[in-house]
Amino acid sequence: MFNFPDDCIIPESAQIADNVKIGPRVVLSGGGIVLRENVRLDAACVIGEGVNVEQGAWVRTGAVVLRSVPPNAIVEGNPAQVVGYLN
Repeated sequence: MFNFPDDCIIPESAQIADNVKIGPRVVLSGGGIVLRENVRLDAACVIGEGVNVEQGAWVRTGAVVLRSVPPNAIVEGNPAQVVGYLN
């Protein structure tokens, strides 16, 4: 069982790997969402249906993610865009 903030919306169908950090008010909207190892979702971001957030990616505060995120990418904005990569 995962321990995420109570004010998040996380459907039972979401696939969440180990070491995923989810901030307050995060919404996983729809089915087919996959969060790989070591993903970080900052406060109030929204992950759309069918999106994969790959290993080590960072979704910044308030981002609206409508497309899959590559490994180690940093995304922000609405719609979210890659703004950099983590080493």
